[in-house]
Amino acid sequence: MGNFTLKNLLFILLLSIPAKGLSGEGNRHLVSVTSAGLGWTSAYESVKPEGKSPFDAVSSLLHNVGLNYAYRFTDRIHVGVFAQSSRSTLRVKNRDSSASTSERNSLAYGVFGLYSFHEKIGDAWYAGAGLSLFNQEEEIAGDLEEAEGKGAFELDDRGVTFEVLIGKRFSLERWGIEDISYAPNVGGFVRKHGKDFSDQGIERGRGLTVVPVKFDLIF
Repeated sequence: MGNFTLKNLLFILLLSIPAKGLSGEGNRHLVSVTSAGLGWTSAYESVKPEGKSPFDAVSSLLHNVGLNYAYRFTDRIHVGVFAQSSRSTLRVKNRDSSASTSERNSLAYGVFGLYSFHEKIGDAWYAGAGLSLFNQEEEIAGDLEEAEGKGAFELDDRGVTFEVLIGKRFSLERWGIEDISYAPNVGGFVRKHGKDFSDQGIERGRGLTVVPVKFDLIF
């Protein structure tokens, strides 16, 4: 299923703006485009079960929204904010006319800083750090779980994430695009969990991030 997202619209708008050059004095703003970092995507699916399935109809709905923005306060330092929200819903209608729903909602928001190792920020190595809060709720209705021989459950998590990263921006000026850089990065994070996770002894986690597809819009 194809989706026209805000990423497509933003690319069109920025490509229509006269370029100032990535090292220009006026380029104070930075927005990053990744698969989850900027845009709005929605998807819907409907399924008609066959055979001896206890379900009469199944449908799913998914929404993902991501926003971020950073402002350059010095020649090499950006400070910004971001927010990411996701919601998925699975609805099941049983053959006996009863219905059940499974929902999962998540929200993360925070602040971050970026340091570029060269004044021409559109073609420089960069490092960053971020601090964010997150909240996740998942609930599965009883009817859906009973069909699998299980009981209903609710799983909530809330906590804090600290992340560091390093990456490299590659200028696209050779193709006549002066406001966009290809900017992959790798990083690591530590996370403190809470609510139901903490109740089960899951309190701290750590991991790695790899972002191979990322573009920085500098204007």
